[in-house]
Amino acid sequence: MSFIGKWKLTTQENFDEYMKAIGVGMANRMLAKAATPQVEYSADGDNWTIITTGLRDTTAKFKVGVEQDDETADGRKVKTVYTLESPIKMVQKEKWDGKEATLVREVHGDELKVTITLDGVVCTRNYKRV
Repeated sequence: MSFIGKWKLTTQENFDEYMKAIGVGMANRMLAKAATPQVEYSADGDNWTIITTGLRDTTAKFKVGVEQDDETADGRKVKTVYTLESPIKMVQKEKWDGKEATLVREVHGDELKVTITLDGVVCTRNYKRV
């Protein structure tokens, strides 16, 4: 699978606007914007683990296609479902408080692009394989 391995954040666009849209306060937005997290993807069949280390370390464990309760890095309680649309494209939907965010992860060689969309706000975060 193209996702398997470790990735380091290199650039991001519109991340502050996305964090505002989900209700993150100014002080935490400033800390989050300055962080350069590393993300590690692993899989055992349809069971995946995503470990993020950085400002706040998180571990997401999920089965592809199965909705589950989750807590985001900013503390939101969400219903989340991940789907694999292809070996290079993973889509995550988060629902909470009448809102829905879509996170599309796409791998192109040694680059991973995460596009997050919520209420007309589009944020991109770009990673390099490490």
